[in-house]
Amino acid sequence: MPQFALSAANYLDWEQQNSVFEGSAIYTFQAYRLSGSGDAQILRAARVEPTFFSVLGVKPLLGGTIQPGDDQGERQYEVVLSDALWKTQFGGNPAIVGGKIQLNGQAYTVAGVMPPTFATPEYAMMWTPLVWTPLERSVRGEHHFAAVARLKHGVTIQQAQSQLGSIAAHLAEQYPADNAGCVRPLRIGRTAIRRASLAWV
Repeated sequence: MPQFALSAANYLDWEQQNSVFEGSAIYTFQAYRLSGSGDAQILRAARVEPTFFSVLGVKPLLGGTIQPGDDQGERQYEVVLSDALWKTQFGGNPAIVGGKIQLNGQAYTVAGVMPPTFATPEYAMMWTPLVWTPLERSVRGEHHFAAVARLKHGVTIQQAQSQLGSIAAHLAEQYPADNAGCVRPLRIGRTAIRRASLAWV
């Protein structure tokens, strides 16, 4: 599983400055308290950018996924369920899509359910939109994000490794106080979903 070693501002710089990725998405861990469905439970979730599912090239089993604009207004309170959570907590009832569940005391609309073969990141029992304020997007010293990216056609892991390593080194020079001890040679791994070339950052 990828380490959470990115800051929001560094990721945005990498996203803008790289020429090796066709698309990318950042995500982070979130714990939610599910209530109103038997005993309250603490569930592990991933807060993800709207591009997360398209970069991975996966489609839901039921309903939809998080889409652009889902970090705005009421749409930020949407959730995509894992197949396991759907079956264990909601009895595999397809009517849950479009319905509401209570997470941390807030009503979330269930946008969809992912297929049983999808488990990214490994800990996630559900996915919610990553909502950033302008201030949060500018934070450089808190390294608690990970990212996934789709390589451009013909680009190798080694090329991506080299370019992102150069960008990281430049950021360390620009912002030494925020990146001291955190920017190191990037370890990029490859996985395959539907024959897509993906890089974990």
